[in-house]
Amino acid sequence: MQQVFRYFFYSLTFVSFVMVSCAQAKPEISATSVKMLRVQELNEQFSERLSLFVLFSDEDGNQDFSGIRLLHNASGMEWVLEKENTIVRLRGNDRWIGSSDIAPAGNTLFPEGEYTIIASDLSGNEAVKPILLNRPDFPKLAPVSFSLDGDLWTLERNPDAGEFTENFLFLHNTEPWLVHTWKMPSVQKKSVGDLETFRRDAREAVTIQCYSENKSGTAGVLLRPVEME
Repeated sequence: MQQVFRYFFYSLTFVSFVMVSCAQAKPEISATSVKMLRVQELNEQFSERLSLFVLFSDEDGNQDFSGIRLLHNASGMEWVLEKENTIVRLRGNDRWIGSSDIAPAGNTLFPEGEYTIIASDLSGNEAVKPILLNRPDFPKLAPVSFSLDGDLWTLERNPDAGEFTENFLFLHNTEPWLVHTWKMPSVQKKSVGDLETFRRDAREAVTIQCYSENKSGTAGVLLRPVEME
């Protein structure tokens, strides 16, 4: 009887293993969002960063995600984003995973050319997507200037901003987490307002950060955060 039970147990275990293995779905990258960024440090110098997000899906669920690798095909240079180093952005029903803080090797510049994005699930299954990275024409100066005078703020466009005409104000709390985004009218050369407007929409906000993006949405310039108090 024990031998029959053991045979039944092993058979059931094998069938369960086969069913689980067959149920594991291959992940997919439906779309990518890649932006080259110039980020202003606290010393007001600019450094280059890459924003990379993928529309990642897996039939086994949202939690079946391990990480992302970014490979520069020509040089073999690789950047690895573990799951804990990524963030999730929801746009409607779409769930994008990635990071806006990928730094080039040696804090220099990203090489242009062909890259491969590899997103993996927890079982090691991979989804692959090729991309082409071209460095955009950044303006010599920041596209805008942002300043505070008491509770009054001023945002003024640089005449040499070029295609960087889309301007946003990001409000962060002490974490710092993004708590509110304010889109500025792209036709205005100068905007002036009161901080009380922002406080009504995001009471926990403590800093403001100005972000300018080009018309194609492939590049952006992020100024250093400014304290609201």
